[in-house]
Amino acid sequence: AVADGYGVGKGAVQYFKARCLDAMGEREKALAAYKEVSAFDDLPLADDGAGVATLARRRMSVLDRTP
Repeated sequence: AVADGYGVGKGAVQYFKARCLDAMGEREKALAAYKEVSAFDDLPLADDGAGVATLARRRMSVLDRTP
């Protein structure tokens, strides 16, 4: 786990946790983690300027459409 500290916010840590759960096929756990991230401030994380909340909402919409 990545500790919260200089340069690493709780939103980023939770987002990457959600990505790991997603990659492991833990859909329900990933959705819960993405939902938590979507409530964080939308601080930039991606090269395109997208923040953690935006990235989480994007992935949640994909998972919601996947059976």
